[in-house]
Amino acid sequence: MWKRFYIDVYKIQQSTKPSCFRVLVVLLLLVHTKGSDWIKVTARNEDVWFDLENNPMQILTDSAVGSGDQLWVRFYPETGGATGGGFWIDFTDPVEYGIGYCTNYGYRINVNDVALPEGDVRVWTISLTSTTSTLFAVECNGVQMFEFEFPNGTNSNCQNMWSGAIIKRVHFRSNASDWYRAKPTDCSELPKNWNYVLAPSTLPVLDGTVLQVSCPVGYANMGSSKVTCDTDVYEDFQYSTKPSC
Repeated sequence: MWKRFYIDVYKIQQSTKPSCFRVLVVLLLLVHTKGSDWIKVTARNEDVWFDLENNPMQILTDSAVGSGDQLWVRFYPETGGATGGGFWIDFTDPVEYGIGYCTNYGYRINVNDVALPEGDVRVWTISLTSTTSTLFAVECNGVQMFEFEFPNGTNSNCQNMWSGAIIKRVHFRSNASDWYRAKPTDCSELPKNWNYVLAPSTLPVLDGTVLQVSCPVGYANMGSSKVTCDTDVYEDFQYSTKPSC
């Protein structure tokens, strides 16, 4: 598979402008190293069935700060066309965040005191709780960017739009949301691009578990020998240097 992949990339390189080729290679590598639990967004403004109130959603983006890309998601109840709220992230410089559909207008969130994690590939975890009060939270690579409690928030109008329905459907309405999944509770396999690295027999393991990885006999590990299961980041593991045999 990898041999064919390199051949295809070489052919594309011969007929593609350098800047476009670099972007294409990043996208191809994301596809070839992504775990099987990530689902590609194949259409915009169409129903994606998702029980957001019982399962936090993770969205994968590779947009650079200042690119002008936008992550815009709308929420809907199981039936009917009335929206249950929404939110957006503008990849301007600095990045801007907002809560949408607060009685038909938006509300910007101030996160100036929270630093955006470095790197263009980011996992955004969004959760919504409305058992007792509507609480909406957004994390990036495990760092909480903001948390908004509508009844006690500075803009109480948002509660009118968000608290009336149990969210069962999601619409992706912008160009930055390419992949999504329900946030996993464990790590079931090592990333596919960790060349020849052997997984311990203890997989799957829960979030926060430290694993010892190794290489086949005759191969040396050029990276970290210990990794930590962390489903808030792209590869589902934290490490100081990527393991590679």
